[in-house]
Amino acid sequence: VSRGLGDVYKRQDAHNLEERVTNRMATQRVEQLLEKEEVQNQKIFNLKAQQGYTFEEVSTITGVTKTAVKNRYYSMVRKMRKELSDYE
Repeated sequence: VSRGLGDVYKRQDAHNLEERVTNRMATQRVEQLLEKEEVQNQKIFNLKAQQGYTFEEVSTITGVTKTAVKNRYYSMVRKMRKELSDYE
């Protein structure tokens, strides 16, 4: 059965839409999970994951030791991975 380019584009559009919806749902879930965290942990996650600061920079900004920043950050990442496993 021969399919035209229109069919290919429709499938791609449907896949892209599904991917965007899934990403949006995951993003909303991350926001919900962050809201449950202490304000300091929210700030650490925001600075590291969303703004791209290094652990050293996050430590300086927050006044929390670099080791504690790493521990808190990776603890949140583990929680989020567990909670978001349905979106993979």
